[in-house]
Amino acid sequence: MMHSNCQNIWAVGRNYLEHIKELNKESGKEFGGDQKSPQNPMIFLKSGSSLVANGASFCLPKFSNEVHHEVEIALRFGPHLKIDAFTIALDLTARDIQNILKAAGHPWTLAKSFKNSCPIGPWYQLSQNAEPSTHAELKDLSFTLHVGSQLRQQGHVREMIFDMQKICDYLREHFPVLPGDIVLTGTPSGVGKINPGDVLTAEIKNFVKAHWSVEGSHV
Repeated sequence: MMHSNCQNIWAVGRNYLEHIKELNKESGKEFGGDQKSPQNPMIFLKSGSSLVANGASFCLPKFSNEVHHEVEIALRFGPHLKIDAFTIALDLTARDIQNILKAAGHPWTLAKSFKNSCPIGPWYQLSQNAEPSTHAELKDLSFTLHVGSQLRQQGHVREMIFDMQKICDYLREHFPVLPGDIVLTGTPSGVGKINPGDVLTAEIKNFVKAHWSVEGSHV
C-alpha cells in the first residue's frame, strides 16, 4: 500500500473512442454516434488510499472474479492547481461488479475504489507548474501496458476525446480540487482480466516505466 499526500483521484471515464466501442460490444449494445462527441468529461472518484507504489505487489479483491487493467496517463495538481508532474497508472476495475451496479443504476464505487485499485508509477516532474497546453511533453505521449510478455494496451494522448487541458479546466470549475490531487485521463482499448501471478509493466515512452505484481491471495 502507498501512503501519500494525495487527497483525491479524479478519473475520466470513456475518454478513448475505441474503448467506448469495446465496452459497448462487451455489454451487447450497439455503438451510437451520439457518444462520439459528449459535451463534458465523465468524472468519477477513486480513493487516495487506493494507491499502490511502483514495484509493489498487491492482492485482488475477493468479491470480484474479473478485475480488469486500464492503463492511463496520470497528472498531478501542484501549487495553484497547475499541473506539476505526470506518470503512468492503472485504473483497476472490478468489471463483473461494475456491470451489476450499472444494471441496478447504482454508483460504481465498489467496482472502482476498492483496496489496491490504483497502481501508480514514479512521477516525472515538469519544469514548472503550468497548464497542460503549455507543456510540449504532454502533447506527444505514447504509452503501453504489458502483462507478462504480452502487449495488452497501447495508446497516445492525441486519441483522447477530451484533452488534458479540457479535463483540468473542467475539474477546477466543477469540483473541489486540491494540490496533490491526481487525475486519471482515461484508458485506450484492450482492457482485460488480470490474475494472481501476473506481472504488469506500464510505460510512457521516453519518460517513465513502472511494474507491479499480482499476489496469489485476495483481500
